[in-house]
Amino acid sequence: MIQHGAPAFLGVQLAQDATGGATISGVVDGSPAAEAGLQAGDTVTAVGGTTVDSADALSSALAKHNPGDQVQITWVDSTGSTHSATITLVAGPAA
Repeated sequence: MIQHGAPAFLGVQLAQDATGGATISGVVDGSPAAEAGLQAGDTVTAVGGTTVDSADALSSALAKHNPGDQVQITWVDSTGSTHSATITLVAGPAA
C-alpha cells in the first residue's frame, strides 16, 4: 500500500530505551492517545492485534493505518494493569 498525505497519528512521544513494548514518555494533549487515557510511563504492547515490542514496532504498526481508521490499542500502565481501547487515528504531521 502506498500512502499519500499525512500519516496516521496516535499522539505519543516514545522513550528510546524501552524493551517489551513501546514506552510512552509523553502524550500530546487532545490526541487520540490522551482521549484513551494513555499516560507517560505506560507501555503500548499491541496495535490492531499486532504485537508491539519496541518503539519501531509501534511506528510500523501505525504506518499500516490511515487517519480516520479505528484501531484497538493495548497497553500496560505503571502499576502493571493491562488496558485496551478502540481509538480513531487522526492526521499527523507530514513525514
